[in-house]
Amino acid sequence: MRTSLIQAVAVLLISVSLVGCGPRALSTDTTAHTLAIGGSDRRVTTMTDVDRIRDMAATEDTFYAATDRGLLMYPMSGEATPTRITRAEGLPSDDVTSVFVGSEGTVLVSTATGLAIVREGHANAVASAPPVGKIADVAITGSNTVWACGRGGLARLKAGQNGWVLFGESAQCTRLAVSSEGSLWVGTTTGMWLVENEEIVREHSQSRGIPEPYVADIAPLANGQVMALLRGPSSTLLGYWDGHHWYGYTLEGFTPKVLSLVAVGSRVMLITEGHAFVVASGHAEGVPLVALNASETFGVRSYRARITEAAAVVVPEGNGEPMRAPSIMSEVPTGQPTVDAPHLEASPSSITVPDGLYAMHAFGSAYFLADQNRGVVHLQADGTQRLLRTNDLVSAGNLQVATDNSQRTWLVTKHGDLVQLDDDGGLRRMSLPENVHAMAIANGDGGAHLLARVGDTGSVLRVYRADSGRWTQVVERTIRTATEFVGSPMIGVGAGSAVWAVVDVRRTDGEGTRTGGVVILDPAVETVTYLHRGATVAADGPGAMSIPDEISGIDFSENNAWLATLEGAVRIGNSQAVVFGEARGVRGEVVSDLAAAPGGRLWVAAAEGVGVYQNGSFDFSLPAVVQQARPTTLAVDTAGNLYCAGPRGAVYYDGTAWQTLTEQTGFPTNNLVDVRVDGRDRVWFLTDDRVLVFTR
Repeated sequence: MRTSLIQAVAVLLISVSLVGCGPRALSTDTTAHTLAIGGSDRRVTTMTDVDRIRDMAATEDTFYAATDRGLLMYPMSGEATPTRITRAEGLPSDDVTSVFVGSEGTVLVSTATGLAIVREGHANAVASAPPVGKIADVAITGSNTVWACGRGGLARLKAGQNGWVLFGESAQCTRLAVSSEGSLWVGTTTGMWLVENEEIVREHSQSRGIPEPYVADIAPLANGQVMALLRGPSSTLLGYWDGHHWYGYTLEGFTPKVLSLVAVGSRVMLITEGHAFVVASGHAEGVPLVALNASETFGVRSYRARITEAAAVVVPEGNGEPMRAPSIMSEVPTGQPTVDAPHLEASPSSITVPDGLYAMHAFGSAYFLADQNRGVVHLQADGTQRLLRTNDLVSAGNLQVATDNSQRTWLVTKHGDLVQLDDDGGLRRMSLPENVHAMAIANGDGGAHLLARVGDTGSVLRVYRADSGRWTQVVERTIRTATEFVGSPMIGVGAGSAVWAVVDVRRTDGEGTRTGGVVILDPAVETVTYLHRGATVAADGPGAMSIPDEISGIDFSENNAWLATLEGAVRIGNSQAVVFGEARGVRGEVVSDLAAAPGGRLWVAAAEGVGVYQNGSFDFSLPAVVQQARPTTLAVDTAGNLYCAGPRGAVYYDGTAWQTLTEQTGFPTNNLVDVRVDGRDRVWFLTDDRVLVFTR
């Protein structure tokens, strides 16, 4: 994460002692929240945001976060409500890769397709692109001289000069950072440059002592000193330039992957997933870093940079060599000799770090901590926290979760983004074809199925099926509705990838929306099948049936489709619809959800409690503790265990015993809106302000 806005206020005091007396290892234990459910411990993860923070910057008034869906702007005080800057506000692309604030307050943003200057909530694209290919980083020095870094090298756009120029020798540029003296540090795959007065290059190459040439991050210090994160082919070193020599350090037996460096005054923060460690000189209670090498006094190569006009540059195509992924610190070789090097120690940070920390930015005495799937924690100077969140994962009604045949789990967010849950637990937006918008997702016999709308409006629906992480189109149909089609809040998947889509339509008076039954999109049938109140074959075509419009759940059991409605549980099969209300054993008649279980059982959440349908009849004679919980949503895992959720907490049933899960028993909240189980038996609970994921 960029450190160039950090003002180094003191020189890093270095001692030359070779011995440390602190502990031998840094603790990387997690403080993960766990809860016992059904005899096994479940890790509890909270999710609120989909945005992946790529970069951060701040001014006295505003905090900026570069994300994969635009630039987020939060006021530095007061209500933490963000403004999102996207293509609609003038950005070249919604895919924002970095943000930088110059000394004069200019906000420079790089995106996947170009640069922009942001002022007062609007973006003005920089007219021409820097001749470096895909931009890796940006910076501003002096009087708004703009620098861009990429596969093609380093480019400069200087006020008063005619357009971009390529600056310096050929090099693949990885990172930029501005020192407190205003000089520019440049990281490349072949070493580092220090650019002084925007003209002179001091080149630090491997032949002149830098321990590893691949520079992943830079933490400038005062008086021309610097620390850098140096990645080798399989491991990471911490490089330190004291103004005369380069030194390479590691932490012995340190297993977390190192993500970035952040300069904070005279100290450097070493960031790993979920942890922040302070690296500094002295003999405190820290863990001594092990020096693996020290350079001879080779000095640096200095020269006036070659300037090449953009028109004469062959701009590289594609992404080129990808950035090397985070890796663990290098091992200490057997028999490693003692290296005469400044004594550095690492110790845990005193700030409160969230479990999902993956990036940090410091501004004055404030810290901004990017928390995986939970936005940013603003840790203020007085120690208080502000949560900077978009809540763009948290829908108002239904959870949309499914797992494909390769065990990838997918979600659809409240803004219609398709996201994948990565192996590291992070959510990642996935692209769909142009002008196609995700609406609902569900599991079926063939894996995960997605229902999408073609166009911003209209009634063209498309079904995709995930196969080993790739989405392929299954069927596309145009549907008819009595009033304007608004969207689909949920789907169910029957035999042969037939998707049953609940439809929301505009009310006849134009005020708000209502549920208008179900449409069936079957790749084996050329026409759409309509199920709604008053539907007839004559008016709506083959297979049409009249059923209640107000549908809140869909599942399939023993070749029948079951729908949860305001008038009971509706079973559809053998070309007929049967409504199970009070007269057929459903207590309270109104059914809010249902879930099929092995053995032909069907669980229903009705107005007067939870019941089970088996052998042709409903049974509501469940324990009082279950009925008192008044669950409104249900889910069943692959082993047949039942999860019930509602405004009074959750209930779990493993076939023999019932367990209540409330705040009194350690559950995070009682106010539950929905529950789903994915194909890897992770349990997802939706609340009004977050999503809770329980993993064995």
